[in-house]
Amino acid sequence: VTNLEAPGLGFLDPSSGSEDLAAESKIEVPLWLGSVLHSKKMARIELPKHFQTSYREHVESGPASVNLRERSVHYFTVGGELAKMRVDDALQNTLRFAFSGERFKDLMDLAYNSTTEDVSEKIRPLTDVERTLFYSGYRASNEFVAWKKRSSRNLLVSSAATTNGHATKRQKLS
Repeated sequence: VTNLEAPGLGFLDPSSGSEDLAAESKIEVPLWLGSVLHSKKMARIELPKHFQTSYREHVESGPASVNLRERSVHYFTVGGELAKMRVDDALQNTLRFAFSGERFKDLMDLAYNSTTEDVSEKIRPLTDVERTLFYSGYRASNEFVAWKKRSSRNLLVSSAATTNGHATKRQKLS
């Protein structure tokens, strides 16, 4: 919602027939632009429906059964940014609650125990953050299985174990 009149920006509000954007106009803009306008006190950020109190209550009643991806592929990322911008502790708590607990446990269980299954249908409802976490766990699980079978490649020396990018004497001896 704009806090002031903006000459020549009426096109941002298609419902307005004016050339100018009136104060208190509701417009939809990308998150990055809304953040800039909000920081300059040129606009107020209103939460989308899926971050408002009524939907939060729905999420809090059973986060594992809610398909958050239907609302937003970037549900946790956008929600976190909105919570920071608005200094909204309740939204942060809802996001934390939704991501942790049963939803997180099910995600990790799927990642670690489905190395031989087709999981494409199971990961379809996951948000971007959840998919990233799933693929990390899935890869780690597959690498662990390969290591146990001794079919993994040779272990490489970590850069953390070297001094200024050079192998230590102990590494050179082996």
